[in-house]
Amino acid sequence: MEEAHRACWSTVLASTVRLTRDLDLAEDCTQDAFVQALRTWPEGVPSNPAGWLTTVARRLALDRLRRETTLRRKLPLLVEEAVPPNDREQPTDPLRLVFTCCHPALARESQIALTLRLICGLTTREVAAGLLISEATAAARITRAKKKIAAASIPYRIPADHELAERLDVVLTVVQLVYTAGHVAAGPELTRTDLTGRALELAHLLVRLMPEEPEPEALLALLQMTQARGDARLSEDGELVLLADQDRTRWNAKLLAEGVSRATAALQRSTALTATPAKPLHPTPVPPSPTPPASAPTEPLHPTPVPPSPTPPATARVEPLHPTAVPPSPTPPGSLRVEPPHPTTVPPSPTTPGSGGVEPLHRTGVPRSPATPGSGGVEPLDHTAVRSPATPGGGRFVLQAAIAGLHVTAPSWEKTDWQQVVRMYDAMLLSWPSPIVALNRAAAHSFVPGADLAAVLDELDALSKEPALKTYAYLPATRADVLTRLNRPEEAIKAYDEAITLTANDTERRSLQRRRSALL
Repeated sequence: MEEAHRACWSTVLASTVRLTRDLDLAEDCTQDAFVQALRTWPEGVPSNPAGWLTTVARRLALDRLRRETTLRRKLPLLVEEAVPPNDREQPTDPLRLVFTCCHPALARESQIALTLRLICGLTTREVAAGLLISEATAAARITRAKKKIAAASIPYRIPADHELAERLDVVLTVVQLVYTAGHVAAGPELTRTDLTGRALELAHLLVRLMPEEPEPEALLALLQMTQARGDARLSEDGELVLLADQDRTRWNAKLLAEGVSRATAALQRSTALTATPAKPLHPTPVPPSPTPPASAPTEPLHPTPVPPSPTPPATARVEPLHPTAVPPSPTPPGSLRVEPPHPTTVPPSPTTPGSGGVEPLHRTGVPRSPATPGSGGVEPLDHTAVRSPATPGGGRFVLQAAIAGLHVTAPSWEKTDWQQVVRMYDAMLLSWPSPIVALNRAAAHSFVPGADLAAVLDELDALSKEPALKTYAYLPATRADVLTRLNRPEEAIKAYDEAITLTANDTERRSLQRRRSALL
């Protein structure tokens, strides 16, 4: 039942919403369908759990609607076309639900909270933990958003082309947050593959919907490069392995090749849209992977903050990209915890395109570059242009994909181009100032050869005054690592104690405890 809830929740809910056009009613009926399953499935689990649950939820909804005297009043999410009686689940249903939750009539904070609740099936407490807010605040945001959707008769559909631009950034953000929520899950398991897979499926759908836009392509690249590292993320005994210590031959070379290819394409499109190219990046190829391991959840290559909105958006936990704090996240958490692809970002992981009703994209990888033999089919990331920090031209996700590419194409942790990584974070800070980005920037800066660690520690101490980072475990974890390298073990132990207290994942907590014990 737990597996079915994780894998099928958003699909069943999205399909039921398409019938009822009422979020509350659809959510109630979906929950009731799972209750019926608890009573029925002990006698035998159906061969198609998602289909069974969807059928039951829709029948319950129809019964409820028939009992209503004013049907139109109970269908606030009116759409242009009628829904035929034999209407079946559509592959785009989850994406329709995301766009409904991300309607510009809703406050950005409410958009994110509602999407995490409906698409991820997270409890209100889990939503609050992910967004670093109180449970009461999360509940209020979700309730307000549902009421607004009903009052404004917001349609349940994918917007027309001219409407996509105003919703794109927040939709990309919530997809990244979904990945982040699964990349480092609260509880005993490090990863929830149902959430990471769902995020990848949605990212594929967005690329198909907007094939010429660089930002969706960059987000998908970010998630793929993060996902490709899954097998190396845990040791044989189930303990966390930080990026600095991972066996890179265990990375999925085929998936990395596709991610790097997409990141390069996104960078080139972004450059074409914004003019003046800057200094190119020269990352080294990733070592060949003898037999591409099956895609598994992985640590995002680095955290990605949620872009600032007029009113500071809710901060979500993200893992800083360095082995100090939690697993190094070289790429995306979106203002939510992600070590991404914060990110991180679900049933089977659509990291291998084609799952979840998403037509695979025929770009399995890039051919080996003659100039870089032995790259295992992974061509070095062609950063033809990333604008200088003074004139940032890439979008937020394009810059995150660039950082992820620098990490996965480096031959080793020590040979990572840390100066370029810091430069990318500088560009992000100009366009999207955020304490999460600043934290990741400081963490990356600490690994630049010859860096002044005392100055980095001062930056981290200043960030500790940020309200959004008060309960963010990766800040004290990062401080602990820097203090350890400064040979100040007593202070490092105290910082580890704080990080251990704030960490919600058991696997991460054990990793922090081991590092703390090594200082005693």
